[in-house]
Amino acid sequence: MSPWRRLRRTRSAILLALIPGLLGIAMTYWAPAVNLERRLGLDTLFNLRGVRTPPQEVCVVAIDDDSYGVIERDPTLAWPRALHAELIRTLKQAGARTVAFDVLFLDAGADPDVDAAFASALADTGNVVLGASVVITEDPLFNQAQIQEPYEPFAKAAARVGDVDLPTDADGVIRYAWPAREGRPGLALAAYEMATGDTSQRTADARFLDYYGPARTIKTVSIYQALDPKQYLPPGFFKDKLVFVGASQAAAPGLAPKDAFLTPFRKDGRTTFGVEIHAVLAADLLERRQVHLLDRRFEMALLFLLPLVASFTFMVLRPLAGGAAFVVMLAGPWVMAYFAFVGWSLWLPVVIPSTVQLPMSYGLSLIWYYLTTVRDREKIKRAFGLYLSPEMIRRIAQDPDAVNLGGQELVGTAVFTDIKGFTSIAEGMSAPETAAMLNAYFSDATRHVFDAGGTLIKYIGDAVFAIWGAPIRRDDHATQACVAALALARAQEAVGPDAGPVASLVTRIGVHTGPMLVGNLGSAQRFDYTAI
Repeated sequence: MSPWRRLRRTRSAILLALIPGLLGIAMTYWAPAVNLERRLGLDTLFNLRGVRTPPQEVCVVAIDDDSYGVIERDPTLAWPRALHAELIRTLKQAGARTVAFDVLFLDAGADPDVDAAFASALADTGNVVLGASVVITEDPLFNQAQIQEPYEPFAKAAARVGDVDLPTDADGVIRYAWPAREGRPGLALAAYEMATGDTSQRTADARFLDYYGPARTIKTVSIYQALDPKQYLPPGFFKDKLVFVGASQAAAPGLAPKDAFLTPFRKDGRTTFGVEIHAVLAADLLERRQVHLLDRRFEMALLFLLPLVASFTFMVLRPLAGGAAFVVMLAGPWVMAYFAFVGWSLWLPVVIPSTVQLPMSYGLSLIWYYLTTVRDREKIKRAFGLYLSPEMIRRIAQDPDAVNLGGQELVGTAVFTDIKGFTSIAEGMSAPETAAMLNAYFSDATRHVFDAGGTLIKYIGDAVFAIWGAPIRRDDHATQACVAALALARAQEAVGPDAGPVASLVTRIGVHTGPMLVGNLGSAQRFDYTAI
């Protein structure tokens, strides 16, 4: 039976093919599977796509180790506010559109004159966004959110205030951000709105960041360079730019860096500082970019139909060919996801199909193939066990497609035997004696039929009916039928007198070649494999 016919006949194939698809849909609601899809799927797509060019309108001024070295200041201390004030005026003079500080100025400083100079710089330039934060206190009895705003004189002097908090996934990687939360804009959104006047992006929905590359892919300069751009930077470097200022330092020897996070580009454990992540979000807003998710309905349809098609493909093919198809189809989701991510920043689910659904589809197809093959072989053995030799049954079991269990017309050779005077012989014997004689006679005759590759159709009284050329077709059917007939005749001649009643039997044999109808024939209530 061909695989297609076997596939159409079994309901189990359909049920098994549905399992991977239904499992994939269920996994989209299971948090560990969703996190795995993000960690392996999204992060891998970022690294496969590689670095892309960020917009020139965004840059980062890093408060880094080099800057602390240049001004000979202890890196464990905060950067002087007097230099922050100088930086604000320098950037304004250099033509920066917006300056956003990923730095918290929560309290008054030690020197009121310095604070006054800083507030004056904020007010005079009118293009500075200061950072705020929300501290979450979690307790078994209550949760409390406390907003940490900039020092009041600074907040009044600044043009905007934006939250600097960044959400992390369960594995500590930042993959998404909120432009605004509970009506409060984030640092990136506040800087973007002030620079462009566009307020259409103020949404509370989280958006997946479309990273440009690993740390410092966004153009980054040290703060000491920004304080003296004529000496260190090309002319017009800050012209019309959104400038983000923030920490990018190791804090102190032996301590983990402050405000450093993991991103999808985290080769060798490298971190990206928060100020650059804010700059990435601002750049995404400028370019109207983000990682788009597939519509929920389309995602579920994809996760259902892909393994369904794969399952039926594997079931139609034999295991070896199915294995080759499995390898090809395993690469399919990744190829499709890669081009969708590169072309449209569209993130297609790839981990669940490639690590769970497709392997499950192939594994279930192997189980199904094994079970149906074993069942078919057992069915064939039961159907032909009384007609064929063990060797012929083995050949049919290895190649079931060689057998047509329905009626078919063909040219074959038939052999009929008949015991001369059987009625008279049987009348002189008891029933057990007759049965013993026939059993011995039929066993010998059947052995010769099977040795010549024939098919035993039936015993008719004292006669044997056998054919050659079915159920497995063979070109030498006439020759083999004659071989069996001669062997049976010679065996009769060789029987000695001590063979009992069989010694007195004379077998008459008829051999005929011609067209015949062979197959399962009979009535609706009973049928046998026979030839007419």
